[in-house]
Amino acid sequence: MAGFKDFVVKLIAAIVIVGIASFWSCFVIASVLYSMISHGPRKVLYFKNRKKESAPIHYIAWDEETRKNPGPSTKPWDHAYITVPETRMRFHYVYSGKKPNNVAISDIDGETIIVDEPSLAGTKPKLILCLHGFPENWFSWRHVLRYFDNPPPEVENHFVVAIDLRGYGDSDKPKSSASYHLNNLVSDVRGIAHALGYEKFVLMGHDWGGMIAFNVAKIYPEILEKCIILNVPYTKAYYDVLKKNPGQFLKSWYMFFYQLPFLPEWLFRLSDYRLLGAAFNGNRGGIRNRENRLTDEELEVFKYSVRHSTSGPINFYRANVWPFYQPGPTLLYPRIRSQEKPLYGVPILLIWGNKDAFLTKELADISGKYFNPDNGSKVVFVEGASHWVQQDAPKEAMKNIVEFLK
Repeated sequence: MAGFKDFVVKLIAAIVIVGIASFWSCFVIASVLYSMISHGPRKVLYFKNRKKESAPIHYIAWDEETRKNPGPSTKPWDHAYITVPETRMRFHYVYSGKKPNNVAISDIDGETIIVDEPSLAGTKPKLILCLHGFPENWFSWRHVLRYFDNPPPEVENHFVVAIDLRGYGDSDKPKSSASYHLNNLVSDVRGIAHALGYEKFVLMGHDWGGMIAFNVAKIYPEILEKCIILNVPYTKAYYDVLKKNPGQFLKSWYMFFYQLPFLPEWLFRLSDYRLLGAAFNGNRGGIRNRENRLTDEELEVFKYSVRHSTSGPINFYRANVWPFYQPGPTLLYPRIRSQEKPLYGVPILLIWGNKDAFLTKELADISGKYFNPDNGSKVVFVEGASHWVQQDAPKEAMKNIVEFLK
């Protein structure tokens, strides 16, 4: 009987979600038709076919000095791959900072090799694992990566790894929508860190990456030294605000729209991924500091990341909102202990751009109430910064990150 009740509740929730999604899809389709009339179908339906061999310049090399005029002197990136043995999932990443002596990168396929050699043992640098958001990739951490190329002495002993989450870039892309459930994403994080040879590390996440980081801190506090979150609320805080703030419900319309099949992917590709440019550089929700808005070459890195398919990134929403995918798969690694106050076991820094067009400032304030006030956890607001805070105000973001890491 309990199973039947659960089915009925999920069915009702699914009907409501589809109803809301269908409502918003009418506006989306009307907008696309208007664009076709105004600009012509060919321009709206066009998108460039990007191939792996034709990586954009900033995917290969980038630095602050030459970002608007890249050339031979532009500093190259260090790319690599790591495979999680338990799942055989392979993840692409870019690294900077102090690489451990026992970590080698294959010249053949870029695979990470952990060398079990006593002569290479010693004090390892601390790992900072960076998780990007939607619709991004490792490149959203470019300022952090470059900072740790030549950091000040107090934070020089760090190995920074910015991964492409599953479904993005050159990381593996499971076809099933259910494969992108948070339980799998959390397991990915623990698996990647362990495959790199780390039992404890610093975790940093923005947007969806921040949501994953919050859940790692809640489920596996014992593996985190510190946790840094950028512009995403703790889930309980989100529901607290949603109950009393209809404005946040309206700001979240896209979460319902993404539950529909095919249409979100089709919309995403229109006008050569115009939505990507609008997200990062648009006047409403884009980067507010015009000097830091993405150049065409920088934007191309994000377009290149979704060249295979846009289903992976969108499936993050499907797997974690669609009722029949809940409560999700079993965690790959057993939970060691549970806590009465889930986030109290890890020092957490929440950095929040106060001009976020997608998430209200109240979400940050209420998230902070779930932190442990006695272990250095805190919320810091970056004035005038958008949702893309580490790209919008990189110096201010790095100042707070470094202060927290000391």
